[in-house]
Amino acid sequence: MKILTRYGLGAMVTILSLGTPGFASAEMTQREKEEIVEMIIDRIKRDPSIAFELLNTLKQSAKGEAEQARGTLKSSPRMIELVEGNPKGDIVIMDFSDYGCEVCNTQSKALLDAAAQNSRIKIVLRDLPRSGDDALQASVDLIAAASGQKDWRAIRQAYLSGQIKPEMRIVALAEGHSYPSEADRDLAQIALDKNAMLAERSGIEAGPAAIMIIGDQVQLLPSPVTAGKVAEIIAAGPQNQAKTD
Repeated sequence: MKILTRYGLGAMVTILSLGTPGFASAEMTQREKEEIVEMIIDRIKRDPSIAFELLNTLKQSAKGEAEQARGTLKSSPRMIELVEGNPKGDIVIMDFSDYGCEVCNTQSKALLDAAAQNSRIKIVLRDLPRSGDDALQASVDLIAAASGQKDWRAIRQAYLSGQIKPEMRIVALAEGHSYPSEADRDLAQIALDKNAMLAERSGIEAGPAAIMIIGDQVQLLPSPVTAGKVAEIIAAGPQNQAKTD
């Protein structure tokens, strides 16, 4: 591949994920970007250990951005809220989930289906990674990408397919054109702490769990959550549903 003779592997991941001016925007074609992703996947399949080397390369490339973002964080802290569906929807569903949990991912996909069928639904993501470090790092990467205004939905699609191992997270971050700064990762950890506190107050120990809020009515959705069940509960009304249960 001609593109590989121009830049090294580490540089390619950095350029693809960070969108480095003068390279990704001006010199690289879409086909070249696709070649890089294919090359990264092939290299990782042959030697998974390079995944950690690539992560280190990206971290080094993001240092300058991290320092600048950290200064912003200190002067004006901000909370991050990831939303799917209609951001202005009057039916709010909080999705407590863990990307390392297959059942959790099934619930999240069902809620996305429900939101696609009902434009009143707003899904607020409340990541609750309890299955292990891979899940924790996946959630941190995702929330941090959103903080940095990157394509976090592209990253989440990969995670919902269970692709949370380090080598797969690298590919997901590249496809989302993101490697979060340390300051954005700090913000992500604050958001996860907030999710954990909210889960504890709600009596939720781990995902999957979903809470629906309509007006002043709040209820925990019965598991397993499906798009059809969500539609039925909305049609019946939270108060009526609570009585029939």
